[in-house]
Amino acid sequence: MLLLTLALSIAQAQDADIELNSQLFHPTIDGSRTIWTDDSAKAESGTAIARLVFSYTNRPFIYEPSPGAEPIALVSDALQANALVGYTLGPVRLGVDLPVYLFTAGQQEDGGAGIGDLSIDGKVSLLDRAGGLGLALGGRVKLDTASVDLALGESGTSGEIFAIADTEVNNWLFTANLGARFLPTVELTNVDLGDQLFARIGAGYQVVEDAGISVDIVGHTNLSAKISNPASSPIEGMLGGWYRVADPFVLRAGAGTGFTRGVGSPVFRGVLSLGYEPSGKPLDTDGDGISDKNDSCPTEPEDIDTWEDNDGCPDPDNDVDSILDINDSCMNEPEDYDGWEDEDGCPDTATQVTFRVEDPNGGLIPVASTQLTGTGIDHTDDSEFQLVLEPGLYSVDTMAEGFTPADARINVPEFEPFSYTQVLQPDVPMGRLRIRVISADGEPIENAFWFKEGQTPTPVTDAEISMTPGDYPIQIRAEGFAPSTAEAAIVDGDLSRILVMLQPSRIEMVGERINLREKVQFATNRATIKPGSFPLLDEVATTMNDHPELLKIRIEGHTDERGSASYNLDLSERRAAAVLRYLTDRGVASSRMESAGVGEARPLDPASNDAAWETNRRVEVSIIERAD
Repeated sequence: MLLLTLALSIAQAQDADIELNSQLFHPTIDGSRTIWTDDSAKAESGTAIARLVFSYTNRPFIYEPSPGAEPIALVSDALQANALVGYTLGPVRLGVDLPVYLFTAGQQEDGGAGIGDLSIDGKVSLLDRAGGLGLALGGRVKLDTASVDLALGESGTSGEIFAIADTEVNNWLFTANLGARFLPTVELTNVDLGDQLFARIGAGYQVVEDAGISVDIVGHTNLSAKISNPASSPIEGMLGGWYRVADPFVLRAGAGTGFTRGVGSPVFRGVLSLGYEPSGKPLDTDGDGISDKNDSCPTEPEDIDTWEDNDGCPDPDNDVDSILDINDSCMNEPEDYDGWEDEDGCPDTATQVTFRVEDPNGGLIPVASTQLTGTGIDHTDDSEFQLVLEPGLYSVDTMAEGFTPADARINVPEFEPFSYTQVLQPDVPMGRLRIRVISADGEPIENAFWFKEGQTPTPVTDAEISMTPGDYPIQIRAEGFAPSTAEAAIVDGDLSRILVMLQPSRIEMVGERINLREKVQFATNRATIKPGSFPLLDEVATTMNDHPELLKIRIEGHTDERGSASYNLDLSERRAAAVLRYLTDRGVASSRMESAGVGEARPLDPASNDAAWETNRRVEVSIIERAD
């Protein structure tokens, strides 16, 4: 402890009042990130602010009656509340600070409660720190209004004037005050306490938007005293922080101590305050980021979805097509109610399709008839024409006298003009074909159907089928059986017989899954598919190509628990991707598939043995989007 040595005559006259204010703490009225140090910022013109600051000060005024004597605390404890009010007009902020002492005590006497010196405070902002450096001038006048008996009030009017400079770097605010205090002189034996120079240095760090920490360092020195005399040069530091509990209320707290034992430098000081400090942010009742004054629906949050997001009102049906956005696949484009897929909320832009009927030499067949099955469209005696059709699959039947009828399926794309040419072959003597389909146990398969490339599937019956002579690959399908292909050699005027044995299907479509009845086999610890799994994956590819309504599938790879989780995840991703590449090579569009690795995360069998590991190593295929 640094000592203030007073003359013995003062010690003997300790019952007399010493009229000086040993309470140097003066909380800032509008400092944004510090407790004691002012900054240059000001609130919006016409804005009022207020703070109620409670502080406890321990032993701010200590002296020794004589060298080596026991120190006496003239002021040992002070509990006070500062009521601060400020109001901004243009660049000027005016304020009032009324300190109220709730409890005071000294070693020699009890000071009781009362008020302190009322302050009238002002600040003029000169330069906005938005440009990098903020400047302001501040000052205050203190009136001799103290009613306590201890050294907690001046003997007359006092005041101070100071300059403020600050800057903001990232989330830090650095501010400094430099000025002079004008005080009534108090003459002590070895020091005169009077006019002072002072400096306040503060820094505040914004940890998050509504909270931060601060530090203040404040020092005074008397102009009329020896600089080396510690009694005239109190220096104090304080750590603190703030939290905006709810706009406009801010809670602040701090604690500090004196670095010297000068008059007014305490052993401990604690501060707690609650402020009414509007943030300046516009009121936004529904929290949608649009201020109430600009919000047409201030109590209903805007649904930010790029559709009329500036009016503040939610838009449950953006395109006003009577299909709510939650069910609308094109929520910003109104449905074009035209009888074609009118429930998905999307306009269905029709496509212009050009049809041609040609002979094998490329010439138009003058008299031809074309029907689009299920549409009611029948163009007779017309070998070239145009139609406007909605995108999708169509069955086309074409015939002309002297030519063999033909049927085909076409997929009309969206938006782009599309051309389809049907080539009819001249009539020639026909051959006959009889197809019989059986299972592996020799039983007939009743639900089988057959088709040639590009033709509509036809059920297999015992009836003979007339066909143009030639060699054809015939594709056979039946539910529950693996697809098969047979070669049909059709001879003029003769009957060809084909016996096709179908093997049980290796896959099964159940709900939203494509169950694989066999496992996809890979080389150990690699993503290389073994040849024995090719037939299984070929069947998956055939199923995808036969079912265009399956818009997208998901291929998932799974591993057992052996090995690290990161290794297993990587291996499962590579194996799923290998399956996707295989199916792509077999004609399945990559846009209809996605792959993902799950690693060991979803075991089918939680046990830790060979059987469980075999079960958990697998590939799963699920349907995630379909047209039907």
